[in-house]
Amino acid sequence: MSEVLSMAVSAKHVVFLCLAAGGLALCLAGRVSRAARLTALAAAFVLLGGILGLLIPDLGQPLGMHPSPMCSLNKLLAFAWLKGRFALGLAVSLGVMILLSVLFRKSFCGWACPLGAFQELLHSVPGPAKLHNLPFPVSNWVRAGLMAAFVLGLLGFGVITYDSFNGFEALHWGWEPGATVTLGLILLASLFYFRPYCYLVCPIGLVTWALEPLSLIGVQKDGKACDGCLACVSKAACPSLEGIVKGEARWTPDCSSCGRCLESCPKGALKVGLRSFRGWV
Repeated sequence: MSEVLSMAVSAKHVVFLCLAAGGLALCLAGRVSRAARLTALAAAFVLLGGILGLLIPDLGQPLGMHPSPMCSLNKLLAFAWLKGRFALGLAVSLGVMILLSVLFRKSFCGWACPLGAFQELLHSVPGPAKLHNLPFPVSNWVRAGLMAAFVLGLLGFGVITYDSFNGFEALHWGWEPGATVTLGLILLASLFYFRPYCYLVCPIGLVTWALEPLSLIGVQKDGKACDGCLACVSKAACPSLEGIVKGEARWTPDCSSCGRCLESCPKGALKVGLRSFRGWV
C-alpha cells in the first residue's frame, strides 16, 4: 500500500504545499507587498504551469501539468464512471487541494494554481482599464451550471464537457487548437477582469469556495479597529473583501487568501489568523 501511495504522491504535491506554506508565512507576517505577490505568482506559474518542464525537460514529468487541478476532479469522476477505475493519483491531487483549502482559506487557488497565477499576473499588467467582475451570484450560478452540465453529460451521455474548454490543458504547451483558443480567451479577459476563469468556469474553484466556511485560517476583520470606511475595498482587486468587512453571510465571493488586502486598510484592521481568534469576526 505504501508503495502505491508513494507512486501517487509526486513532487508536484510537495510544491503545492510549499507554495501555500510560503503564502501563509507572508500573510501572517503582513508582508504581502505587490512585489512579493507577483514573485509568488510567477513561481507558481513557472513551477506548475509547465514552464520549468519546457526549460528543463527532465523536470517535465514530476512537475508537469498532469494531473491538472481541473482534471483531478473531472477525470477522477470520469474514470470511475466510464471505466470503473479509481485513479489514485488524481484522488491524491484533489485531496491535497481540499486539504490546503480547509487549512488556509482557498490557499491552493491563491498560491499554487498555475492558471490562477497566470490570470492574476495578467490582471496586474498596467494599461488596460480594470473592470468589475460580474455580480458574484451571477458568476457563481454560471460556474455551478457548468458543473451540473458536466455531471449530467458524464452520467447520461458519457461526455466530459469540461474537455471543450479546459484551460489547464493549454499549459501542456502542445498548442492543441481548442486549448490554445481557450487560453487566448483567458489571456484577453484577464487583462480586464480579476481571475475570470476561476469565477466563471473552474470546478475546483467552485468546490473550494463551498469549503471556505470550513477553513481554519483566513482573512479576518478586527471589529474594534474597523470603522467601516471601506477604503480597503476601493484598493482590492478581489470581490470578496466587501463581504468580509461588512460581516455579511459566510457565503461571500471567493477569497483566495492573496493577502494584498492586508496593506490596504489604513487602520490595520485586516489580518490573517485563526477564525476562532478572540476579538476577530
